[in-house]
Amino acid sequence: MLKMAVKNSPKEKIKQRVVPVDTLNKYRAKIDSLADQVKVVMDQVREERVMKDAEMQVAKASNMLDHKDEIINRPRRTWFQTTKERKMSKDASGKEYVGVSSKSRK
Repeated sequence: MLKMAVKNSPKEKIKQRVVPVDTLNKYRAKIDSLADQVKVVMDQVREERVMKDAEMQVAKASNMLDHKDEIINRPRRTWFQTTKERKMSKDASGKEYVGVSSKSRK
């Protein structure tokens, strides 16, 4: 793939750089030495996320207990149409669509 990119691109856009092996080894060692620290930070982030989720669940449960009466006394949700009205509306819109499409064909 690299050969194809070099072959198909203009010569002035392609640059080749050689990085000394000792420089590569130095940065590889630096990265390897940071791996343990990165793992520790990732573990801390994971623990914080778990704690946040647990705190949210505790807050939700306490709100449910504190406001139980209000929640129970709320009126039930109602639809603005009954099932029968929805079906009638759907049938009517289907008939309109058929009427419009048949008129546009003529």
